[in-house]
Amino acid sequence: ASATGFPALGLYRVRLMGTASRLLYVGQGRIADRIRAHRAKGFVAGHRQAEHFSGALEASWVGLEAPPAQLLEHENDLIASHVLTAGVPPAAQFLG
Repeated sequence: ASATGFPALGLYRVRLMGTASRLLYVGQGRIADRIRAHRAKGFVAGHRQAEHFSGALEASWVGLEAPPAQLLEHENDLIASHVLTAGVPPAAQFLG
């Protein structure tokens, strides 16, 4: 684990606080860095994801030391699972 308490590498999910069934984003990579980057988008006026990342956020994650292609495969599986369950992808997933 890193100094922030996050595992260095793995998968994560971001949602608005209290909305466990509706995700904003599913991702993979260096968890602390990626979540920090998403949060920062909430403060960039005009950013396509700003409205989604500007509220009170919570995240869940799992550490997974794996090759990048395998992390990406798991990320895609989690997105597909959300689509099957909710009928739509996570709200900010494909906004760039």
